[in-house]
Amino acid sequence: MSSCELTFLRFFENLVNFTIEFRGPDMQQIEDFPSTLQPNGCQKLYTLAKALKSLVCIETIDFGYDHLDDDCGLGLLELFRQTNSIKSLELEHNLIGAHALHFLAIGISQFGGQLEYLGLGGNPWHKSCDTQHITNLSLSTSQITETAIRCCIANEFLNHPRLRSLDMRAVPISEQAAIEILQTLQSNTTILKFDVRDCQLDPIWNWISK
Repeated sequence: MSSCELTFLRFFENLVNFTIEFRGPDMQQIEDFPSTLQPNGCQKLYTLAKALKSLVCIETIDFGYDHLDDDCGLGLLELFRQTNSIKSLELEHNLIGAHALHFLAIGISQFGGQLEYLGLGGNPWHKSCDTQHITNLSLSTSQITETAIRCCIANEFLNHPRLRSLDMRAVPISEQAAIEILQTLQSNTTILKFDVRDCQLDPIWNWISK
């Protein structure tokens, strides 16, 4: 994907939602699927981010399952520079780690709009990201360390007054982390949905119900 291939976006002045999907090879060649987006992937994202910013009405951007690596931070940062229309950013099931999250956090902290939904599920997530202005956060199936759960989830995210929904499905939660989360939830009066299905919490719930 080159910059000239994205020039058509300027004609869609009222575009609200933009989803980009990769049409991979046929199933017989699926073993080569991940390598097709690897060369210059960060540069492609940066070029696309600059093009999307010119759409003043863009609200939803979906980069889920796009094989984004941890080197895509500058592209994620670029999405939030000099724009305020983005409300939903879907980054599920990529390979976004601490390096990219660092730049994403900077972008969100400087963002002039209201990012309502951030999807980071299915990424090797172990670092905090600026979420104090986010309404809905998805971390389902992410590879999250216990330290990150106790530090960022229990003691940070659940204390953000704007957060209404947190999805942590299929993220293993230890007993100690669960206790700290429950202690925080006791004083939380704003969160409406906290999804912890398949988080290996059955022993904790059985202990609580006694």
